[in-house]
Amino acid sequence: MTVTAGVLLAATLVSAAIDWTAVWFRDQRRRYLFKPLTLLLLIGVALTLDPADPGVRTLFVLALALSLAGDILLMVPGDQFVLGLGAFLLAHVAYAVGLVLAGVGLIGLAVGLVVVIVSALLVGVRIVTGARDTEPVLVSPVVAYMVVISVMVVCAFGTGIG
Repeated sequence: MTVTAGVLLAATLVSAAIDWTAVWFRDQRRRYLFKPLTLLLLIGVALTLDPADPGVRTLFVLALALSLAGDILLMVPGDQFVLGLGAFLLAHVAYAVGLVLAGVGLIGLAVGLVVVIVSALLVGVRIVTGARDTEPVLVSPVVAYMVVISVMVVCAFGTGIG
């Protein structure tokens, strides 16, 4: 890790702590500042790292930028839920592609698949049922998001084992 990345990471942690405190105290003004700032700082960390594959960094920076867009869309007044969800969906696609480019192993992928299946059975079914019962129009976007985030989780497990 570069010195600059370390300093930016420390600033990211401070910003995140202030954001979490703002959530706790329901301080929207601070939240509107520190939630996006945390991701901007994290993008800075990613840009200052020296990765083995610059393509992986590019995909992760893209994913972080899309996550920033998703956060902002969900924070601003008005019903931007589907747009925010779409931004996060694209972010998770970028993360998954970046993880695959970084290299994955079959054992890790298998472990990740088991974790995702168990999670889908324990939590995913409830989420989809809740969407169906409260906002049926959201079922398809929520399912699409869950599938993409599940693929990303499987890929993340794949990078860490075998």
